[in-house]
Amino acid sequence: MKNLPQYFICILLILFTQNVVSQLTADQKSKLDSLNLVINNPASHDTSLASSYVGLSEILYVSNIDTLIFLCEKAESISRKALAITKNKIEITSLKRTLGEALNNLGYVYSARGENEKCLKYYNQSIEIQRQIGNQKGAASTLNNIGAVYLSLGEMDKCIKSFNESLKIKEELGDIEGISTSLNNIAGVYDSQGQVEKSLEYYHKALKMQEETGQKFGMSTTLNNIGFIYQSQEQLEKSLEYYNNAIKISEEIGNKSGLAASINNVANVFLSQGKMDKSLEFYVRSMTILEELGNKSGIATNLNNIGIVYYEKGQKEKSLEYYQKALKIQEEIGDKLGITSNLKNIASVYYSLGQYKKAKLHANKAFTLANELGYPNNIKSTSKLLSEIANEEGNYKEAFDMFRVYIEMRDSINNKETYKSAIEQNAKYEYEKQFVADSIVNAEAEKVLLANLEAEKAVGEQQKTEIAAQKKQNIYLFLGLGLVAFFGFFMYNRFKVTQKQKGIIEDQKQEVESQKSKVEKTLKELEATHIKLGFTHEQLEESHKEITDSINYAERIQRSFLASKESLDKHLKDYFVFFKPKEAVSGDFYWSAELSNNNFAFTVADSTGHGVPGAIMSLLNITSLEKAVETSTEPHIILNKTREIIVNRLKKDGSEHGGKDGMDCNLMVLNQDKSVLSFASANNTIVIIRKGEILEFKGDKMPVGKHDKDTESFTLHSVQLQKGDVIYALTDGFPDQFGGPKGKKYMIKNLKNKFLQIADMPMSEQEIALEKEFAEWKEDNEQIDDVCIIGVRV
Repeated sequence: MKNLPQYFICILLILFTQNVVSQLTADQKSKLDSLNLVINNPASHDTSLASSYVGLSEILYVSNIDTLIFLCEKAESISRKALAITKNKIEITSLKRTLGEALNNLGYVYSARGENEKCLKYYNQSIEIQRQIGNQKGAASTLNNIGAVYLSLGEMDKCIKSFNESLKIKEELGDIEGISTSLNNIAGVYDSQGQVEKSLEYYHKALKMQEETGQKFGMSTTLNNIGFIYQSQEQLEKSLEYYNNAIKISEEIGNKSGLAASINNVANVFLSQGKMDKSLEFYVRSMTILEELGNKSGIATNLNNIGIVYYEKGQKEKSLEYYQKALKIQEEIGDKLGITSNLKNIASVYYSLGQYKKAKLHANKAFTLANELGYPNNIKSTSKLLSEIANEEGNYKEAFDMFRVYIEMRDSINNKETYKSAIEQNAKYEYEKQFVADSIVNAEAEKVLLANLEAEKAVGEQQKTEIAAQKKQNIYLFLGLGLVAFFGFFMYNRFKVTQKQKGIIEDQKQEVESQKSKVEKTLKELEATHIKLGFTHEQLEESHKEITDSINYAERIQRSFLASKESLDKHLKDYFVFFKPKEAVSGDFYWSAELSNNNFAFTVADSTGHGVPGAIMSLLNITSLEKAVETSTEPHIILNKTREIIVNRLKKDGSEHGGKDGMDCNLMVLNQDKSVLSFASANNTIVIIRKGEILEFKGDKMPVGKHDKDTESFTLHSVQLQKGDVIYALTDGFPDQFGGPKGKKYMIKNLKNKFLQIADMPMSEQEIALEKEFAEWKEDNEQIDDVCIIGVRV
């Protein structure tokens, strides 16, 4: 690529980054434009060029990893070439600083890729250069990154050493942001070692600093970590609170990596709560983002988590498939902690399937690795599993030993004062039935042996024969006692088993009798009810018909509130409406109105709920919109007033704080000559296809309804339309639909590409194409939500 003209490199960069530019803030976009101007200028100095490439990589750090590697390698190449010919000391220092930053960024992206050896090479090169020029802050940052790599590899001594070196430099510099990052990372080490209170102490110190200095990236990370600790302590609602706050901040700053991690953690909470489908939905959301980023470590974690969901759902073969996929990636990237957890999970599947040899093989590998890393939680879980496997195999000694390790780790994690004798006592209590006979025999034999030794010392040679005879008699005696004790224990054990089985049979018999009585009673009641009410098959059919007719009538009423074909034909002319409710009545709706200034307003909206509740909510939303447009013509003002009306009406629902229902929607206004589209959006997306390009406009992150931001105004957007533009407004039903060969969500990205494919087709054919696409994607899966899309050609 080195021989390409500079302007062509710029074009490549634009192609690489076009998918993420729309996610940047105004300041970031402005800086991006400035940097591209420098790169595109043939007269730009090498120092400026290299610095610009570094700047681009830092702005687009949430973009595709291949893009970041290209940018950082370009900065490294230009810096090294310039350093080879530059004599000016100031310029040399500037170039070395840029080179150090580029190498550090290369280390970061290779770390995300899981290429740890390559990553550490770049980090170490970066530190060497930063120390040469006295850039202590840069060196501290890179030391911190190195610590994170060693943490993932389980090399705790090197990890703590790097974190502490970094913290020391930051404290000397008074770098508040850097100190908070180091505190966060040290807290992570304490967490991995099971020191929960110490970990929370450091996390909260870091969070306080980040809040005071407005470090939103750091805040999202710390909130995520605190949420994880509360989750591990089974304080699930508290953990969700921290995770959701982290999601909001990550979305706000466009931090895709942080967003994926937080969504994954929310999925973990849903899993803990037994909400399997919800959990799977969030894991898929997280996986989609991670695949875009090429983050192998995150992908492996998500595959492992999806395996857990399928295991909990009883689909163990499918669970094993996902665990093995995750393990393959973890072994590729050398993620020892991930390998340990995954081996334990695979062992658990084999154990549940009764394949004890395979279970033991994987559990032993996990146990060895967990001890090597020194992670109490992993040692605890694997030792418990090994104890259970040994117990099933009848190896009670091994089961006892492993159970003792489990107790020791459990008490260590709970920060209790434990002594070896107490641990053994607890473990023995669990297994005393298996060992009681051996304990008696061994204790008595030991007493006899000691007595005989003492006797031999006390008497002379003349008594040895007598003692030997006595000793032989004692041995026979205690061997006999041992056999009696053994058979006694065996008979007692069988007696207890028989008693237990008898008890179970008696319980089952009583349960059967109880259920029989209940069934007979229920049948009598049904018979009495049938006689009393005089229900007949024909009457039941009639009742069903009445209910169906009522719902159909409700559907006709709801349809009368939707935008009429006459209104849409008059004002939009070339358009389509793809409207596919999940049930007969719908929470999604499309609506239109002619405003007092003769402009035309139309909306696509998604009310809270679907079916009958959603339909009732849609009527409230439509009447609220109709009320708002009586006095307003600007989209954002109309939504503000609509929200106010909805909130006031729902205050009367009897709940403590008033209803929190409402809608997500796009409210669009076309001026009279259709040259300008003004709009305001609540959570929904508007897409415009213009000359083969996709323009996407995302809404405000709040609904039209009660919300913690319900005092803030919606944002007014305005777009100068061009002839041939195709506008698409939609709800989330289509992109959220599960289906396809892997049972995944369709996703907004794929829908935008579909819009791009069909944009040149006549609008009526576009509707058919979308309906066909939806049906083929969904196949036999259940439709999960209402679907509504409006397309308009200018």
